[in-house]
Amino acid sequence: MRQTRAPHSPSKRTAIHRNARRLTALALASAAICLFSSTLPAVAWTDCGYSLYIANEGNGGGGTTVVRVDCHGVVTPYTGGFTGTSGLVIEPFSGNLIISDDSPGIFLVDPAGNISPLATSVDFENPNGLALDSLGRLLVADAGNRVLRVTLNPDGSAATVEILAEGFAIPQGVVSTDSGDVLFVDDDGYVYQISPSTPIPVTPLSAPVLPVGAVVQGAAGSIKLDGAGNIYTSDFRDRIVRISPDGMTAKDVVQIPSDACQPDQAGTVVPSFRGLAFDPDGNLVATGYCLDNVYIFDLAALDEAWDTDTPITILPPPFAQNPGGALDGPDLNGPFGIEFWLADAQPPSDEIAIDVKPGSDPNCFNLNGHGVIPVAILGSAGFDVGRVDPSSLLFDGLVVRVRGKKGPLCSFEDFDGDGFTDLVCHFEDEPENWVGGTETATLRGLLFDGTEFQATDSICIVP
Repeated sequence: MRQTRAPHSPSKRTAIHRNARRLTALALASAAICLFSSTLPAVAWTDCGYSLYIANEGNGGGGTTVVRVDCHGVVTPYTGGFTGTSGLVIEPFSGNLIISDDSPGIFLVDPAGNISPLATSVDFENPNGLALDSLGRLLVADAGNRVLRVTLNPDGSAATVEILAEGFAIPQGVVSTDSGDVLFVDDDGYVYQISPSTPIPVTPLSAPVLPVGAVVQGAAGSIKLDGAGNIYTSDFRDRIVRISPDGMTAKDVVQIPSDACQPDQAGTVVPSFRGLAFDPDGNLVATGYCLDNVYIFDLAALDEAWDTDTPITILPPPFAQNPGGALDGPDLNGPFGIEFWLADAQPPSDEIAIDVKPGSDPNCFNLNGHGVIPVAILGSAGFDVGRVDPSSLLFDGLVVRVRGKKGPLCSFEDFDGDGFTDLVCHFEDEPENWVGGTETATLRGLLFDGTEFQATDSICIVP
């Protein structure tokens, strides 16, 4: 049973230590390749400290939530109560999420879950794609017909509002380059380029466009840059287009044979690519709006598609989707804006806990060399258990049972029903390796970023 803290009693929650020193006893385990059981899929990106945040717009509106997906594809709720969440960007130092919504409006969600409106004096029509420039100013692709640049005061009000572009056909995506240029796309299919020296606001007649011309006519989706400066844009249908950094060449790197979306789903053809992002390994992540799926395209495969003029024509298996592939929830519903985030700040010590023999009270077990001892690492609003490296865990000298090539005997589940995913691992009952006491036991391990942690729970050992 989950232990409740009492005065002067050992705490089951302990701080994560931020130093880079690895425990000698864990060095070999932490160097092992991460293998998982069938209930624990292989990681999609190598640094599991990162999570993917997804804004659910719903079928042309009606999406109310933002969810978080860990490196194993486990989806958990993050925030909600909106009208139709569209764009999403994360402030790089605070971890605050900025969300555009069909209400219409822009909202900030801090790491504690508090929601507050931003720039309420601005008359947004239909804010969609969001980005931050190098000065921290908010770029808004307003599907009404404008692109805005908003400088925010610390209280969330708008200090300045600049109209960068107006009169365009449903601007959807916007991004800022390292050189300070603003790129955006609309349904006319061009990629527009506003440099710091360009007179603003630009119009469809005056706006500079990339030399390549129209690439996504009639169904603009999102726009992102990779680490090499290549430009990617989705067409909200069946294509993802890559444009060279100089804007001279465009090629379809993904082109899925057309198949109509179901009649009750927004979008025209499967998968209706919408949101784009790059994971920590440089692979392209894309949302399928009318299938409520998330896909990951390998960077090497994209490079090959570019080099050989042969686009990828088969969708990879969904990395994240609703249970059973259902549409319109419960987890994904018209996924639009997506963004990765790695929080530098560690959760407070009172937000990390373990539960020995989950669900039992007291937490009693015997050490007789037979069977396993289950231990749950408890997820919370401040701690994502997907960050834990299961192969590194030691429970007072006991190692996680390994089932051949299936790897550590661990699983993700919400065993206590609190809405947060827990990680339950089973440790070998080996009396000769036990180094713990008879009243408390400590679990030690590593996060995937190398950070050490430990947590303690009360126990009792029976004959």
